[in-house]
Amino acid sequence: MVNETNSAGSDGRRTRLRDQVAQIIDEQRELRAQIQALTDLVQSTVVGELRVVDRHLDEGVRDLAARSATFETATGEALTALSSTTAALDEAAAKATLLAKSARDATPAAAERLAAARAASGYDKPWTTKDPLVSVRIATYQRTHELMTISLPSVLAQTHGNLEIVIVNDGPNPETAEAIRELGDPRVTYVEFPHRSIYPERRAHRWFVAGSPGMNEGIRRSTGLWVAPLDEDDVFEPDHIERLLAVAKDSRAEVAYGALTQRNLVDGSEAHIFSYPPERGGFSFQGALVHRSLRFFEYDQESWLVDEPGDWNLARRMLAAGVRFAGVDEVVGALNWTPYTHKSTDEADAG
Repeated sequence: MVNETNSAGSDGRRTRLRDQVAQIIDEQRELRAQIQALTDLVQSTVVGELRVVDRHLDEGVRDLAARSATFETATGEALTALSSTTAALDEAAAKATLLAKSARDATPAAAERLAAARAASGYDKPWTTKDPLVSVRIATYQRTHELMTISLPSVLAQTHGNLEIVIVNDGPNPETAEAIRELGDPRVTYVEFPHRSIYPERRAHRWFVAGSPGMNEGIRRSTGLWVAPLDEDDVFEPDHIERLLAVAKDSRAEVAYGALTQRNLVDGSEAHIFSYPPERGGFSFQGALVHRSLRFFEYDQESWLVDEPGDWNLARRMLAAGVRFAGVDEVVGALNWTPYTHKSTDEADAG
């Protein structure tokens, strides 16, 4: 009886255990199903979102490409327009410069005055006079030492002796005046301006025209048949005037000129300055002899407006009016030159 009872109890426990195992298995299956469903849901959602993102990215890339192409086109058009505008501005500036030069040159009036001078009595005297008086014009500004030790000695040593020397100081300088008095040479005329001449504010512009008022005054006061211009720190070769007189008489030139040695006072180098016909950078009036009938040609104190140094501006205007030039490629003097970038303020003002 007991055995039967125990056997029945064991069977009941086994049955309950099987039921519990079956329930667990069912729960696992349900859990797996839920996990699978959740996985499927996540996958479908992510894939869908990714497809949306891809679609938006494709649209964005296409839009960006279109905008880039539009930008490139607009940029190209803008650059083309800018280039055209720049070219037009350059052309307008060039025309303005030419108009400014033409207005300042007054070439027809200068040509008429030149024709009148050629027709005047005494026009031939500079060529026909055996020993003509030559006026050496020296413009200076507060540089007594250079004047008295460099330029003036080279003038006094000329082989042509019939000279007058007109020195114009662009402002009062007692030291220079005293040095000239002590020299005691009757051929020397010394003139001082009561105050410094007015120049452009910018140093680069001042450099173009520095000394012009003194140069013009020196020409006005010259009485010789010929004028030989010189700066206070440059030199003539001893036969400078003699040789240029020969060139002028042989060719009936109204301006006879030779070559110059340009000495760079900073690095010690030298350059040969000469061009025929005269060209910018290849000509200087300090290597020239000028017929007295050309004294109406004066330095333009505003030549910087047309980007020209006064010396070249004057030569160009003479050429335009028809002045006869004759050049010989032989050194007749030297320019003691300091590059503009190395000049002090006073030196830049002096020229």
